[in-house]
Amino acid sequence: MAVEPQFPLLAELAADSDKATGPATVPEGQGGFVFVDGTLHRIRDLTANIEGHAAFGLSVNEAELAQLCAHVDVAYLGFKGLRTTTIAPLARMKRLRGLQLWWVQKLADLSPLAELPLDALVLDDLRYCNDIAVLAQMPTLQALTISGGMNTTQVIDTLEPLTELPDLRELRLVALKLGDDSLRPLARCKALTDLWLPNTLDVSEFAYLAAMRPDIRANALSAYQVMGHKIGGKDVMVTGRRRPFLNSKTDGEKMDTYQTRFDALVNRFRKEAAGG
Repeated sequence: MAVEPQFPLLAELAADSDKATGPATVPEGQGGFVFVDGTLHRIRDLTANIEGHAAFGLSVNEAELAQLCAHVDVAYLGFKGLRTTTIAPLARMKRLRGLQLWWVQKLADLSPLAELPLDALVLDDLRYCNDIAVLAQMPTLQALTISGGMNTTQVIDTLEPLTELPDLRELRLVALKLGDDSLRPLARCKALTDLWLPNTLDVSEFAYLAAMRPDIRANALSAYQVMGHKIGGKDVMVTGRRRPFLNSKTDGEKMDTYQTRFDALVNRFRKEAAGG
């Protein structure tokens, strides 16, 4: 059975997001605001520099992003609804260790991220960011989330760039489709310890990773997952694209069959890797 993964660095990033925001209310229908350690600021009014721990921007445009990056110095920065086609101004924020980009609908170029010494990065619902090659140039990265939105699937060309990250330990892939349909690059992510995967690939990809990296704590490197809730009376998700949901109380025989098939795939890949 799957061993539940742990994501302490990504949890810390989420906690920093909570610390950044405060009780103040952003005027309805307006953007261009940033919280810094709980205090709300209108970005266009920033003239003095603000140094703090965490900031969170709301509906920020390109001019406001440049002004924010010129006057705000923090270790954590998050955005919701960033209305820009470039994130180039972020390159000047050399103290930044954690970054969250959430619902950025115009952005297609992530290359400025290479200038940042990030430990943790969340890319959430970035519709046009299909190429993550820049991540190979971010050797300090230890924790990463790539996610689609509530009603959208994030498309990524390949996970191959992640093999260049020597310290990547935590990886969450949610509502994701891979252009090359392959999880196999993750077997070469030597530092990887905790992994969350979407059930959107062929079962052989999960079995291969289970065979090559039994040390990884993951949600889906097993024949099926018993969920904490029911969908249409069924509480078991069989691993692999287009596989069914089952009922843990009435479908025991089917579960055993899927387990046998998954184990056979894992054993085949292990034998092939050993030259057998």
